[in-house]
Amino acid sequence: MEIRLTASLLSVIYKNLHKLSYYGGFILATHKSAEKRNRQNLKRNARNTSIKSKAKTSARRVLEAVSTKDKGASDSALKKAISTIDKAASKGTLHRNTAARKISRLTRKVNALA
Repeated sequence: MEIRLTASLLSVIYKNLHKLSYYGGFILATHKSAEKRNRQNLKRNARNTSIKSKAKTSARRVLEAVSTKDKGASDSALKKAISTIDKAASKGTLHRNTAARKISRLTRKVNALA
């Protein structure tokens, strides 16, 4: 699987560089395998952060639609949220039970509008 380094992905990577060492954010790995592991961790962290953010945003949009009591908008937002949350669970970013709980709670709120 190839990862394209977009501007947002790079910004997340650079924000997290300081976590790698105590010396101003430089990667101080001394072995090739450790350097590779650092690169992999940065990419995975950026990917997981992005996926979680998308899931949270889609859930927030459902709650905003529910608060306006618009059944049509809530249903369409819920459909998108379920897809986004399921994708996050399938990629391992969210645990499957966590994803199921979030979907269940959102669905109950939308169904309460009827």
